[in-house]
Amino acid sequence: MTDINNFTIEGFIRVPSLILLFLVDERKFIADIAKNLDITYAYTSKVVTLLEEGKFITTANVGRKRYCKLTDKGLKISKLLLKTKNQFK
Repeated sequence: MTDINNFTIEGFIRVPSLILLFLVDERKFIADIAKNLDITYAYTSKVVTLLEEGKFITTANVGRKRYCKLTDKGLKISKLLLKTKNQFK
């Protein structure tokens, strides 16, 4: 059960943004995303599903693993995120 007291808007926005940025260069497996971003596989999978529903990414199964890649819409958003991030350096 989710503890509403531990919910933060930063986490809600941060994780999807990080996933989009992580996928800029190439497709990645969900397990690799979770490991590299240091978040659970279950949470990563949930965020990936939400991003897929929003048409920011697509997923496909390779054996028992599922990989993700950006759609044109997701790539556009990722580039905007990178541009914004670079402005704060």
